[in-house]
Amino acid sequence: MGIPSRRGEDLAHLEAAHARDPEDLPLASRLACAYVGFGRLDDALVLMERLVARSPSNQHYKANLGYCLMALGEIEEAERLLRSVLEVVPDDSDAQVNLALVWARMGRLDEAIRLCSQIVERQPENVDALNNLACVWREK
Repeated sequence: MGIPSRRGEDLAHLEAAHARDPEDLPLASRLACAYVGFGRLDDALVLMERLVARSPSNQHYKANLGYCLMALGEIEEAERLLRSVLEVVPDDSDAQVNLALVWARMGRLDEAIRLCSQIVERQPENVDALNNLACVWREK
């Protein structure tokens, strides 16, 4: 018998809290992101779509949905959604990082490199942008 992982316990606690209060949107968002981390993309998608439907002006929820769509292979839809986020919040670095990932998956490596480089210029400590930049350079 192994000791249950702390991550698994954390997920179970988030699920229980969400079951008690499904109207708590920030909690639902945390649970959806946890689902992504656990590879439960279909569960994440259901919650993220619900979040966007309930709060359509929340660009953070849309950016997370874009990432989930990308992970599910819905690349064109992910790009459309992330671009729409950036039209409203042009400096949203999370949406930019995710868009760079989408472009890399589309084979648009120069665009991905350019976008990640711009993020790193503004935020040299942005680990996601730095990692993505290194990965894309390796692919090139």
